[in-house]
Amino acid sequence: MATIPPAKQQPIPFPAAPRRVVAPAGPRVVLPTPLTSLVGREREAFEIIQCLRRDDVRLLNLTGPGGVGKTRLAIRVAKQVESQFADGVYFIDLAHCNEPDHAVSAIVQGLDVREVGGERPIDTLITAATGQRMLIVLDNLEQVRDAGLLLVDLLVTCPDLKVLSTSREVLRASGEQVYPVPPLSMLPSRRALLSSETGYLDPTPALRATDAIQLFVDRARSVRPGFALDDHDVVLAAAICRQVDCLPLGIELAAARLRHLSLSSLLDLLERRLPILTGGPHDSPVRLRTMRAAIAWSVDLLTQEERRGFSQLSVFAGGFSLDAAEAVLADDPGPVTDGRVTRRDPIRRSPQSAIDVISSLVDKNLLHIENTSAGPTRYGMLATVREFGLDCLAESGEERGTRLRHLTWCRSLAERGAQSSGAAWSQWLAALDAERLNLEATLTCASDDPDAPAITSLVIALLPYWEARAHVTDATRWLETAIRRDTGACPADRLTMVSGAGTFAWLHGDFERAARWHGQALDLARLIGDRAAEATAHNNLGTQATETGDYDGATSSYEASLALAQSIGDPSLVMTALHNLGYMALLRGESAIAVGLLEQSFAMAVERGVDGHIAAEAMILAHAYFDSGDQERSIALFMKSLEHGQSSGHLVSQVDAIEGLARVGGATGSPALAARLIGATTAVREATGMPHSGSYLAYLGPALSSLRRTLGEEGFSEAFSAGRALPLPVAIAEAVALADRPADIRRDAMPVSPAEAFGLTPREGEILHLLAAGESNRAIAETLYISESTVARHVANVLGKLGVESRAKAAVVARRHGLDA
Repeated sequence: MATIPPAKQQPIPFPAAPRRVVAPAGPRVVLPTPLTSLVGREREAFEIIQCLRRDDVRLLNLTGPGGVGKTRLAIRVAKQVESQFADGVYFIDLAHCNEPDHAVSAIVQGLDVREVGGERPIDTLITAATGQRMLIVLDNLEQVRDAGLLLVDLLVTCPDLKVLSTSREVLRASGEQVYPVPPLSMLPSRRALLSSETGYLDPTPALRATDAIQLFVDRARSVRPGFALDDHDVVLAAAICRQVDCLPLGIELAAARLRHLSLSSLLDLLERRLPILTGGPHDSPVRLRTMRAAIAWSVDLLTQEERRGFSQLSVFAGGFSLDAAEAVLADDPGPVTDGRVTRRDPIRRSPQSAIDVISSLVDKNLLHIENTSAGPTRYGMLATVREFGLDCLAESGEERGTRLRHLTWCRSLAERGAQSSGAAWSQWLAALDAERLNLEATLTCASDDPDAPAITSLVIALLPYWEARAHVTDATRWLETAIRRDTGACPADRLTMVSGAGTFAWLHGDFERAARWHGQALDLARLIGDRAAEATAHNNLGTQATETGDYDGATSSYEASLALAQSIGDPSLVMTALHNLGYMALLRGESAIAVGLLEQSFAMAVERGVDGHIAAEAMILAHAYFDSGDQERSIALFMKSLEHGQSSGHLVSQVDAIEGLARVGGATGSPALAARLIGATTAVREATGMPHSGSYLAYLGPALSSLRRTLGEEGFSEAFSAGRALPLPVAIAEAVALADRPADIRRDAMPVSPAEAFGLTPREGEILHLLAAGESNRAIAETLYISESTVARHVANVLGKLGVESRAKAAVVARRHGLDA
């Protein structure tokens, strides 16, 4: 028998029989008072209070990983609702309780209940709580065994009681309402992102108002008074917060380091998070003084099977699906003797076993579900948690086997795209998009480990993906790494890699490097007798010659490629050679010849039905029609190129088609829209490491010059900058809207003189003519009877107006537009 002492109670004379006092005379509020402010969490507090007000919610469990701020949030909520509980609000910390009886005793003590001998603590608690309208806040419930059963018994017997608990895992109790506490917000609203001056997205000012940055600044000021963030610092602070997963504990530990470190130094050190996230207040619980200790508290509660699964799943970067987990998870049964060799044969988990481990780790907040929409469920780890898991994996002795299974799974996924097309191709691209971080992780680990398997097969399997998505930097890095590392690759594989390295060097704008790689490919093709590869190498060498203005050399290479392709009956190679010969004719200003060749290659692409080929052929034929004055057919083909580029997921084709439509827009009365579209595609090119080639600038150069003249430099810059902020889908929608304008409102705004198209003065036209003929500045000065310094100034002006950075590219533009005549 027990009582909760009321505010005024008469003493009971000894030895009178004990009696119960059902309700105290007045409510009590027993809540800790934190010494630091709680930043943010207004939305979460509001939602939790709404849940507590519901009659059907008696047990509300705040869950989340260690350091997410569950306790502070529970205290705030309890303080805000204290007036709604007539018999009091009580906070009880169960961090030191493991068994249900210990927890019950702690609750009884926290309620200040007098126990009566001979009565079980649970009965004492039920007796005291019966008829009491109160809220009990139970903190750190995760380590109390069978805590859910304990609370169910209590709540069933005491209908006026409510429990608000914090736990790193779900209790799995009847009537439990789970509220997952997320990390702090780092995503400002779209309204906050909109600049009042320009109307376009500007993230820097809005970041200041996010909860994560506000907490970072608040805690930084406690160690560095007067701390403030300028626009550059805000970006660094946001990166720091993201590095610690926007967990309040991580942010506080990171901010404390500013006593001795600058923002940039702190960010650099956070490449390895756990060693730097230490040094919490000495009065804090040990588990909250370092990020490692906070995570270890959760991991220590795992079973052996869960711990092995946790460490093995940490090999995934950027999340994983159930299928991927099944491929990587394995149990190690111990040594197996095979003759004189002792080995360990891991046993793959069954799908049911894998989902059981994953479900348990999700419930314990060591994994989280990343998507709730249609499609396969993906799971992920916070970066801080994953770093701890990787340390566990290294200590377990299972790291090599786990990483090998991860590499094998990545290679299997990449190889699925080899023969796919249509919907299957798009699905494959989307699958690899989701696993891009996993691909990066497995390639990095394998390349850093001299004993790891060769990465050649994975790199080769990824080539179509990298090309489709224009991941030029990734492709270049890993191709050159594989070529350098896997010296024992067979000649055919090495040929594929050097050819790929040349293609991506070309996309990156490094034509000399590309030519060297393709020269090696030609030698290898001849060495192994692969005539198709030889034809491909000739074609690719022709492309580099085109880019450097060697039209004669390019034509020779394309013709050699065409002859080989025809001799072996390869329609794809024939189509490519015809395409490039048509392109050469277009650059030479031979429009009729260009259209004839390009119509042949386009027809072959349509016959083959490959989206990527159709997109490329339609795009270049559209330019040819535009040059010949057929705007309607040009627009139709640019739209076809865009459509098939989207169908195939080929980013380069989409960008090229948008720029083609921008060229049309600039010539038909939509200069601001055209400049905006060019700004959008320029941003995409910069992000993917895919600059404009010199030959392609031959098409865009006049359009850009015309847009600058029409809009003025300020107007062009404003439209171009606005375009850079456009997401690609929005840019595509604007390009489509441009193409859909009625034909009768289009007007041709292009000047008739090629020199006028670029805004060249007569003297600059003379300079360009001599420059395109290969004359040096000294020779030009002698021919025109002017000084070399004057020539240099004119050359700089010409390059600027043509939109190129070299004399070779200027010569390409000059030949393309008849400026060298």
